[in-house]
Amino acid sequence: MDSISENAYSKSAQWRWAAGLVLGIVLLCVYYPVFHFDYLYHDDWILFNTRASPPGAGMDDWSRIGGRPLEEYLLWALFRPFETVEETWAARLVIVSGIAAFALLQLIYFQALGIRRTTAVCLALGTSVLPGMLVFAYWITAGSLIFSLLASAAAALLTEAALRPEKMLARRAALLAGACAFQIAALLIYQTEAMYFWTLTAVMVATKLSGDPRAAVRSLTGYMLVGVAPMAGYFIWFKYLSGYAPVLLAKDPLRGTMFSGLGANAEWFFNAALPRAGALWFFQLPRTFGMAVLLVFVLSLILFSARLWWRARRRGDRTGSFLCAAYPLVIVALGCCAFAPMLVTSYRFESFRSLVPLSALIFLSGAIHLGILLQADRWPAPIQLCVAAAFVLGVSYLGADSLITRMVLPAAAEYSFVRNSLLEAAQTGRAAERVHVIVPSTKLDSRTDEMDGLTLQFPQDIPPMILAIRRDLGLGPAPVSFSLEGEPFPREGALILDFVELSKSGLWRSAAPFPTWMTVSPASSDPRRPYAFVREVNVVVKGHGARGSVVRFTTDGSKPAPRSAAIGRSIKLTKSTMVKAQAFVNEAALGPSLQAEFERWDADGAAVTGIKRGGDSSEPIRAAVQPGSRVALWVNDANDGIDYDHADWADAAFECSSGRVYLSQLQPESARQDWGSLVRDRNLLHEPIQIHGHVFHHGLAVCANAELVYSVPQGCTGLVAWVGVDDAAKRRGSVRFIVRPMAPAGGAAANPQPRLLRAYGSYNLVSFWSLIYGIPQSLGPPDPIDWESGRVLRRPGVVTGSTVDEVLARLPK
Repeated sequence: MDSISENAYSKSAQWRWAAGLVLGIVLLCVYYPVFHFDYLYHDDWILFNTRASPPGAGMDDWSRIGGRPLEEYLLWALFRPFETVEETWAARLVIVSGIAAFALLQLIYFQALGIRRTTAVCLALGTSVLPGMLVFAYWITAGSLIFSLLASAAAALLTEAALRPEKMLARRAALLAGACAFQIAALLIYQTEAMYFWTLTAVMVATKLSGDPRAAVRSLTGYMLVGVAPMAGYFIWFKYLSGYAPVLLAKDPLRGTMFSGLGANAEWFFNAALPRAGALWFFQLPRTFGMAVLLVFVLSLILFSARLWWRARRRGDRTGSFLCAAYPLVIVALGCCAFAPMLVTSYRFESFRSLVPLSALIFLSGAIHLGILLQADRWPAPIQLCVAAAFVLGVSYLGADSLITRMVLPAAAEYSFVRNSLLEAAQTGRAAERVHVIVPSTKLDSRTDEMDGLTLQFPQDIPPMILAIRRDLGLGPAPVSFSLEGEPFPREGALILDFVELSKSGLWRSAAPFPTWMTVSPASSDPRRPYAFVREVNVVVKGHGARGSVVRFTTDGSKPAPRSAAIGRSIKLTKSTMVKAQAFVNEAALGPSLQAEFERWDADGAAVTGIKRGGDSSEPIRAAVQPGSRVALWVNDANDGIDYDHADWADAAFECSSGRVYLSQLQPESARQDWGSLVRDRNLLHEPIQIHGHVFHHGLAVCANAELVYSVPQGCTGLVAWVGVDDAAKRRGSVRFIVRPMAPAGGAAANPQPRLLRAYGSYNLVSFWSLIYGIPQSLGPPDPIDWESGRVLRRPGVVTGSTVDEVLARLPK
């Protein structure tokens, strides 16, 4: 029995059992919710449905492709023991037991390095409730990763035992071989967690450097052998021998197999992943907290190295002073190794389960630095116990609260909703032939802390969940379909589970999914097409998740910036617009921007713009026409007079089977306007047509109020133009453009008639061709008015607008 075992088991047996009891009680208190709630995490459902199959079924194939062949056996073993969701506690007990074993193994390792008992317990507990460990306890698929951490910790412990000076060469070689075997097993289970070995290496260097720098270097050589050899062998196997690397790249290009895109990965690492790792288990706090932790860590690292360098220099130990000065570089290198699979193997997501090694390195080595700098070993025993107790209680509270509020309760609400809906339908005789699920339309950021990752955010995992729940309820299988919010689907014969309504009920209020999760309504049912509206639409864009976040937007096609307008209750659109939105906290953008296109199409066939003012960009306007019919082009003065209303129909043309026919090449049937006369291919001042600095070579120029009527040539089915106020108006003037189809000359009237909406004071409100008119009652009833000619716009007191409210606001008080 080596000295590590003797020190850990024989000499301190009573203390060991007491420490193990404390660790066990605390961990059970933190992880109790995973036994209390019956639920499976999203892709757990797939493995649960194939639990009776041997390795190689279900998601196990993905484990092999990802270079984790041992993981498939662990997953099969974890899902094999339970038959129903109510029995999932058995698999979770195995995982939590693994976490407890991981804590105990670390405790032994820290003791072997000479770390004080109280400190060793606190460090072992802290790394056992990092966010990744919280995920492992509840998410059975990810729970297999704890065994990779266990193997990596065992490799570090065997390496430390092999480097003891009293060991014989044969025993030392055997221990090193065993350490390499454990590290290879850790890599074959899950590469990212296998890098925990480098975290424990950093702890060893930080602990031994303060005593004997040369001994730290000798030990580091042995650790490097155990860490590098298995990793290099694994790299060669995965990249060149297994054949999985190209398969993985083909199946999931986002994972960036091996060394592709190192520059972008490095930038992402420093801007996103490193602050997240610095946040440790405080993932509910803002990003600035992670930056503050990193700053404290860097300062403690520099001060710790400077102190050791000064001590060595005072002793005249030039070699020791050099080693102490190089210590920060060693920690940085070990930190890169702890994060290496994120850049090397295949995993390019900022998830807590893959940040455990780096987070633990910051926590463990930083705690050692601060403890030595603050001379914590000289504090009175009562103060040390009080600090340790406060640390244990604080970490336990944060871990348990995060696990319950951000993972367990939202997931349980989702599961209960599905189960109760299926059960109620069966009991009331409403069990349908199939089940249809309506999923909230979301836009998710690829970076996630893996909290609040509900099944509904992974629609492909919904059918296995419902299938398993139906089987548990004895209902038998049924086809399952799903659609995003607002998408049409056949309702007949389907039991509808509306997760959108569940989200509105507030059951997930403690688990708003992501800072960058934004919803826009109304949204197009087909994302490839714009949302069509008539007259006007109120667009609502909401951001969810991050406290203090503000959603800012633009409507001119530019990317939102910290100074862009903030969204209030809604955005009112009266013309075709591209809305772009972005969530911000202070001036930092959160995730990708959202964009949604809205296109105005009026039900009666007319196309109407909003009010165009001098200096505005040109706006496209399009209308469908019938060959042989007529089309009217109207420009009204927006009820503020005709001064500087220089309106351009730039590049106005019929779209025909033979190509475009410009209207400036055709003679209108009639042309009327309040000032001047129609000008072709020039503006009203007979200069080139120019709107917002853009010059057009074809087009028509008129002054409001104007009406142009053209006959539609044969073979033409559309009319298109770019409209706006000409730059000759010097940023003045305001007009509205209208295109409306008309009946052929002498033909049957195909146009709608004016419709009296209601009387308002001394005015009649009339709807005609996509506009609302306020007609003074003194002009008589609407019918005798010459609506078709457009002269109604010239009648005294007439007011127009896109909506009733707009017209009422313009009427005389």
